[in-house]
Amino acid sequence: MPDKVFNTEFDARHNLTYLGESILARNEQGNLKRHIMTLFPRSRFMVTEPSTLHGDQCAEYIDYLNSLRAAENVPSLTEEQKEDVINHAVALTIIEGEDGRFFAIIRPDPNNMQLAFQADEIMQKLLPKFRIFFMHTDDKRIRKAIRERGESWRIQPLPRTKDGMQKTVANNKITIRLSQRRIYYYNMQTGARFLSYESFERLNELDFETLRDYLIEIQTYSPMKNREGYSEIVFFKAGEGFTSANFQQFDFTAMDEDALRNVHRQLCEEFAKALIDPLFKQDNTENWDWLLSMVSTISNVDKFSTEEFQMGLCEEFALKVNWLPGGRINEEGGIIKDPVYTMMDQMTPSEWRRYNDGIPQRILFTYVQESFLIEYANIGVLPPIKRNQAANRESESSDKPKPRRSVYIMQIKLRGQEERVYIIRVQKWDIGELLNEGKGLLESINRAENYTDYILNRRLACHLLNMKLPPSLKVRRFIEIYHGVRAEFNNLVIHNAFYERDYVPGIATNRLTAKYFQNPKIGADFSVSFARMLGETAAPNLIVGRSTEGSVKPIFDDGDEVLQLDENGMPRRIIVSEQPGTFVYYNGGLENQIADYAVPIIKRAHIIPNYKQAAEAYVDGFLKSFRKIQRTAEQYRSTFDDLPDHNDGSMFQKWHCVLDRLRDANPNALAEALFKAIELGTLKD
Repeated sequence: MPDKVFNTEFDARHNLTYLGESILARNEQGNLKRHIMTLFPRSRFMVTEPSTLHGDQCAEYIDYLNSLRAAENVPSLTEEQKEDVINHAVALTIIEGEDGRFFAIIRPDPNNMQLAFQADEIMQKLLPKFRIFFMHTDDKRIRKAIRERGESWRIQPLPRTKDGMQKTVANNKITIRLSQRRIYYYNMQTGARFLSYESFERLNELDFETLRDYLIEIQTYSPMKNREGYSEIVFFKAGEGFTSANFQQFDFTAMDEDALRNVHRQLCEEFAKALIDPLFKQDNTENWDWLLSMVSTISNVDKFSTEEFQMGLCEEFALKVNWLPGGRINEEGGIIKDPVYTMMDQMTPSEWRRYNDGIPQRILFTYVQESFLIEYANIGVLPPIKRNQAANRESESSDKPKPRRSVYIMQIKLRGQEERVYIIRVQKWDIGELLNEGKGLLESINRAENYTDYILNRRLACHLLNMKLPPSLKVRRFIEIYHGVRAEFNNLVIHNAFYERDYVPGIATNRLTAKYFQNPKIGADFSVSFARMLGETAAPNLIVGRSTEGSVKPIFDDGDEVLQLDENGMPRRIIVSEQPGTFVYYNGGLENQIADYAVPIIKRAHIIPNYKQAAEAYVDGFLKSFRKIQRTAEQYRSTFDDLPDHNDGSMFQKWHCVLDRLRDANPNALAEALFKAIELGTLKD
């Protein structure tokens, strides 16, 4: 038997040896030949053959090592040595993106994260760091190791849009040994390959020999499991009705063409019969149900697999945080700035838009200045909340200077302390924004400081009027270089304010679904308790005139109100996590807004079984809360008397207007108007 010939290539530039073809080798159709490969960091070997199974690639590398040992008259590797080689292998996936870009996905071994990081260092010689991700996984050990490097942004991002999901499906369609057609959908997290009915049925288009090869491949690999215990081939949505067992009775090598095609048709019929739904007979990325099912299968897309869920954040954050590079904190407490920010010239426009946010590293620098005890920190940007779509469209289309609406989430761990999660909001109108408006430098500095004071004073005023807020808010600052519309101030160093508060765990009230109100055991009690609590929250909201600029319509039950549950799943309290728009509507009568406060209960009429009881509890909670605030508020009247600014629009003036309006209000009349609005709205609905 002739000695086996191994195809090797040494990359002297990167001190890396390929066993098999290059990772960028293409087939006749112009597609990548290999998406799956195995890296051995200790010996700097990348194996891309003989198939896309990591087990086959490990076996190929062991055969190669044994061939070298045989040439030197050294005994072959023992079973223990083979196991050691396999245990030091790292599974990789290469994906081709837009414009010929390539991405690498590393599937770490949770028991040996250092090995994954060694593979990462090697891959960074081949691809930019911002195109190398770690497998998105539920394993806490993997997340913890990546998080402690300050690199949550490098956990494989999940698709968030239909277009992103379609690209994920296309990129994850691969081969095993045969390269004529990519027929398997690959789960990069588990290593499992999913064969859909359509992919299997369309094998009838192939010539006789190629069809035979594919049937043998499926027959061979479908009973196998990878080293993580997942099946190498799974029949998509066929359940137990169609498995590898359906193939084992046939000897495909002995069949002529007619017999082979008849067997293939028979297997197709068995596959189709086993499908849980006829929907899955066709691979259709335009069909939302099929697309979501496939993406969920190959990417584990659900709230439990997101970084946000693993951090303990509520559902509304899932898939919405864009984690960004900041820097790594070493053992001495020093920050090592992420090199991604030196690679901006290598990025495509979409990558540049994602990473071109220098604020996270500036914020992180502020914390490092203050404490040398930071173990790690991760920062992500949150999408802006659009409360009034029409107003936002007008603002976005306007040429006027725009306020800053940057909101971030920060995860930070200090030595000897529990991990903390903060919400960070950059000041909306700060020095740069005021300069852009045409203000002078000194005036911009003064106005920015006054605005900071106003935010803090407004928050205090809300607290005094019994609005349930997070207990603390800290003002911090970061340094920035001005590059705005005022050329004369370009390169000016300015200090911008940002506000830090603890993340408020719970469920945003506007995200509560029917399951909470229709629980057969506690649903009725939950509905009444929640409605009463929401009514209690509505009273201070009305009193402080929370509204959008230029509008009487109030802001309420829109995502800022967070419901916290007790150990029995019952409402415990509602915290107002943010209070934008407070003291905007401070001059008009409360009766002008009261009808709008019927909406939060009316819109839930179709999901609350004991709706009438809940509506009464809502109004009762509002009335009692309003009366309590009316009784206690007057004692705080002089709180803001020492503020220097008593002009129209100042906190002093707004405070007195709100207290005067509260003093003269008739709680019973407001409650009656609220109840009538609920009745009328319910009838219309």
